[in-house]
Amino acid sequence: MRSIEFDIIRGQLGRFVPVGRGFSSKTTIGRDPDLFNQRRRYMVGGREVDVTGGVSWFAQNATDQEKSVGEWNTLDLYVLGDRAIHVVNGVPVLEAWNICDAEHIGARCEPLTHGQIQIQAEGSETLFRHITLEPIKSLPRVTLAP
Repeated sequence: MRSIEFDIIRGQLGRFVPVGRGFSSKTTIGRDPDLFNQRRRYMVGGREVDVTGGVSWFAQNATDQEKSVGEWNTLDLYVLGDRAIHVVNGVPVLEAWNICDAEHIGARCEPLTHGQIQIQAEGSETLFRHITLEPIKSLPRVTLAP
């Protein structure tokens, strides 16, 4: 289904991926020569860009905080209004804001502030435990160095 994805694919844990046409968001990025094709990596203080759904690119997580194969990772997704922060094993790895949906071409982009939650819909076997949903009143501070 159309969604904003907190990617949990091995090696890219925390990546931000708009799935489907019409989604838009903002984040700050820098180019990382260590990534294939110098893909854009989230960086605090980087250049502000739009990330759009459909045939577009994503925002790579800032740092690799993934644990070794066989160990459990702790993932926290904080969403408040039209802002989201992806946290992997206690470390914020991505921040996005102005998350909105203009499903129909030419439609005004409406803030995406409610809807269904999709948990890893494709790929391979994925195991989950201790899924908790809690209301929040503020977002954690992101302090990763650029």
